Amino acid sequence: MNHESRPQAASADSTPIKSLDTSVPSNKLAELAIGRRSWARRYIERRTAFIAYGSTEWLMLPTDHPDKIAACVVAAECWASNGDTLEADLRREIELLRAAHKRREDEEYQLNAQAHRDRYGHASVVRSFVDRRTDQIAAAMPQADDHPGGPVEPWGDGA
Repeated sequence: MNHESRPQAASADSTPIKSLDTSVPSNKLAELAIGRRSWARRYIERRTAFIAYGSTEWLMLPTDHPDKIAACVVAAECWASNGDTLEADLRREIELLRAAHKRREDEEYQLNAQAHRDRYGHASVVRSFVDRRTDQIAAAMPQADDHPGGPVEPWGDGA
């Protein structure tokens, strides 16, 4: 069944909801938000008590009760106000996540650098090439306990 086969259900309020036009400039969106809030305030100010949307008390109220309408408007305004600041909220959240990731990355780098210094020594105590080459040449020179060369007696002769 559609709305044409149910004429009693057809009304001006039954038109389909249009999606938000993202081509609207931000200053126009701000004007729309101010208008929306002004409209919502009129309904919210009519309430006699604050009743949470969907609560038992809210369900017990008649459909046209100002407190029931105000609870619906408050819930809708809470949802809509998220859209008013969504871009800024997402940018702030992304920046906070980026900063937290960078902090963890920096901490990990510092730990790895310290482990490297502990294992290999600090970079400020690196010896010059001449000193290292002198040590290499000295290590290659014959030592007192080196084998003098020539034939080696076989092992296991029992001597």
